[in-house]
Amino acid sequence: MRNSTQKNLIIDANNLLHRVFHVSKVLEKSTPTSHIYLFLNSLKSLVELFSPKKVICVWDYRKEDCYNFRKMLDSEYKAQRDEIKNKEVYEYMPVIMELLNSLGIIQINPINLEADDIIFWLAMKKYPNQSIVVSTDTDFYQLIGSDFPGNIIYNPKKKQSITELYLKDYYNVNNGFEYIIFKALRGDRADNISGIKGIRSTRIQDIISLLKIDYDIDSLKIDYDIDSLKDSSLLKEEELEIFKHNLKMMKFDYNLISTEEEEHYEKCISETPEANKENFTLLIKELEFWNIYRKIDYWYSTLANRLDITDVISSLFDFETE
Repeated sequence: MRNSTQKNLIIDANNLLHRVFHVSKVLEKSTPTSHIYLFLNSLKSLVELFSPKKVICVWDYRKEDCYNFRKMLDSEYKAQRDEIKNKEVYEYMPVIMELLNSLGIIQINPINLEADDIIFWLAMKKYPNQSIVVSTDTDFYQLIGSDFPGNIIYNPKKKQSITELYLKDYYNVNNGFEYIIFKALRGDRADNISGIKGIRSTRIQDIISLLKIDYDIDSLKIDYDIDSLKDSSLLKEEELEIFKHNLKMMKFDYNLISTEEEEHYEKCISETPEANKENFTLLIKELEFWNIYRKIDYWYSTLANRLDITDVISSLFDFETE
């Protein structure tokens, strides 16, 4: 039985799909559906690791005619990404989504924003201090701090939780509020956002020290006193514009989430299909994932978040060779 202290496991699903897809390509006996198996296996490992209350997969797909404010602000945003390769990565995404539906796993996608914005909403508004965010995307480091100590940001590639101590060791910042200042100054190659050329760590520290950070926990509003930089010599005029632009692109902002978006997220949660073992088993057979099929009870119980002690005992005494 799941207790009230358990957290909600929030998966950056596109991030996971990209990682397992590239891993599948270097497997000795790779098949076109190997990454689907790796996706399920990664998900199972995370559920076993955290024993969550709920599992939520957030996808970053929208209608082609949607309004993406980041693209409107910067036409070069993510422009370096290979659309042909992306098409290959997402070819079997509908199959993965169907599998997740059969497991009763919540799936959410944005209308106009991005998966990152939904994950921010889930971790800070819907389930504050009750969330485990799983992604290699460093944008989520801005959710780390003493104002929200119950949230966990887990990097599956590093296999570790990212803490304030980690931020101090690697970036010399004290929390997520300071980290996003660091990132806005340096830029983000992954999203094709240019930073201030040649900016040194000492100048970044001086800027962080000067900027006043105001965070309102009720409204989730984060303000940086940019005007204080105008009167200093820390940034030239053109550098200040780059910093302001990047901060607007990178900083999560609850005010950007419209009522329509929020109602859509709530609807995705409330209309999640019930887990259906028969459907899950049928899909696994169609995919010919026989190593899952042979232990279908354990895989289903784990992924559908219905694991109990009898499943654990059964799996311990199952010595069938894969």
